[in-house]
Amino acid sequence: MDLQEGKYENRLVAFIDILGFSALVQKSESDTLYAEKLYKALDNVQEAVKQNEIKQSTENSALEMAQFSDSLVVSLPYTNSASFFSFVMKLNLIQKTLADEGILIRGGVSAGKLYHKGSISYGPAFIRAYNIENGLADYPRIVIDPQIINLKLLPENEDLEDSIFQMGFHNFEGNRNPIVLKDVDSLYYINYLYGMYEEEEIAKSLQIFVLKELESLDSNSLADCKVIRKLKWTLAYIESCPW
Repeated sequence: MDLQEGKYENRLVAFIDILGFSALVQKSESDTLYAEKLYKALDNVQEAVKQNEIKQSTENSALEMAQFSDSLVVSLPYTNSASFFSFVMKLNLIQKTLADEGILIRGGVSAGKLYHKGSISYGPAFIRAYNIENGLADYPRIVIDPQIINLKLLPENEDLEDSIFQMGFHNFEGNRNPIVLKDVDSLYYINYLYGMYEEEEIAKSLQIFVLKELESLDSNSLADCKVIRKLKWTLAYIESCPW
């Protein structure tokens, strides 16, 4: 075995889950149009994975992506603050691509020791990202590890002073188009509707989808109540857009 195989690197990693995937698949059984929609959305994600593989072979890209049924794992070496912002924008693209098809996702982003090559990904950073997605994200948002925001998890090739400057320079709060937003629970999440680029058409389409879904749900059903909470959070996020 090559000595590099299985060796941990300092990487940013996102664990992403497609919300309500089982229900989506069940609905696609009886609804041909919905089946096509689900296929298109997942195909778009798979195409992004394929394009990344091509980019890796031609440009020696270090970004890794793998899809497992309803989950997606994405990682990138955490070399400096610029790599963090680049990583966030890649996740931004994935999230709005799926949102444009009415498919909501939830995720967690962390950093640290990780091995990720193709479909094989493991390490402490993976577990932390999974735990953030599973235990903290709650709503259809991709939550950034508080230790990244608070500079407890640092890039590999950047000292603390430079990281403080870079994260301060790219201030998340007070900008019209911040790439991440601070939620009421003090957790930061990726701003895919107006972070860097304003996606007004996607927001309008998503709003129509969310309102339609809310009309079909029963607030007396405990199962539906969980979905209603997630959809209302998404509606509030859409309504917070600056246009």
